[in-house]
Amino acid sequence: MIKNGSRGALSGLLALALLVGAGSRPAQAQSPADKSAAESLFDDARRKLDAHDYLAASKSLEASQRLDPGIGTLLYLGECYEKLGRAASAWATFREAASLARAAGQLDREAVALRRATALEPALPRLAVNVAAGNDGPGFALRRDGEPVSKAIWGASVPIDPGEHTLEATAPGKTRWSTKVTLKPGAAPVDVQIPVLETDPLQAAADAKAKRAAAVVKGGRPASFWSVQRTIGVALGGAGLVGVGLGTYFGLKAGTLNKDANAACRPEDPTKCMALGVSLGADAKQAALGSTLSLAIGGAAVAGGVIVFLTAPSPRSATTALRVHAAPGLVAGEPGLLLGGQW
Repeated sequence: MIKNGSRGALSGLLALALLVGAGSRPAQAQSPADKSAAESLFDDARRKLDAHDYLAASKSLEASQRLDPGIGTLLYLGECYEKLGRAASAWATFREAASLARAAGQLDREAVALRRATALEPALPRLAVNVAAGNDGPGFALRRDGEPVSKAIWGASVPIDPGEHTLEATAPGKTRWSTKVTLKPGAAPVDVQIPVLETDPLQAAADAKAKRAAAVVKGGRPASFWSVQRTIGVALGGAGLVGVGLGTYFGLKAGTLNKDANAACRPEDPTKCMALGVSLGADAKQAALGSTLSLAIGGAAVAGGVIVFLTAPSPRSATTALRVHAAPGLVAGEPGLLLGGQW
């Protein structure tokens, strides 16, 4: 691509250097469409330079350089950065242009680029960012103005454009750290210390919760307060309370039926009853038996439920679970509930 033309905003020395080497570019693999777009952007940048709109011109030159890199484009771009007060960016751009010009055998352009870079060096602001060794963990990231800072330059005093800059350090599970630093042209180099990041209390709590959720009891079920054993204990106790309630009901009914049966018998001889008294007496005995069974089974179930619930392992230390089984049967010759368990 040939990028020729006059531009009053550039110094005569730079304009002359551009004209001397305007016809030479490093070989590139860009498509014709890219080259055409880069040429159009370059011409647009020159018009903006003539109007002293250095910011807009720099944007066009940056886009042109990405599409079709050229030494002349870099020289113009370095000029824009210098006019905008971005001394470090201008210095780096001139040095890049000098390197490319030397490789291309364009000694005049190399000399111009080196003189421009050298003239900027005395006033370049410099910043060194020192990262504490405790931040070497995985996921640690250091950014300057939102852009990653390579680990290769940690601790090195490097040229930075003047103005306010934001430094930010982050790492998984750590509290974000940030600071602002203002650099002035010609000022002494600035050193910034990045301390060891502190543990984020909210993240630590979330990690602990996730760790507890990941713990499992035998059988693969989550270790929570309402384990299978505690659930069985509550269910067993609830069933026992129902049994006690039924036993109470049948007991009251048995008493009422027995009272009615006695009323149907002769007062002087309770063994001599009418048919109704005999029937009511039989019903009273059945109700009494139901009451006894219900109270015995219900009471045993309540007691068993309490035992099963209270002996359940803690969620934090549970590695095994108690398997419980219950069945009605005779205990010391009386109706009751047989409980069994296995760890």
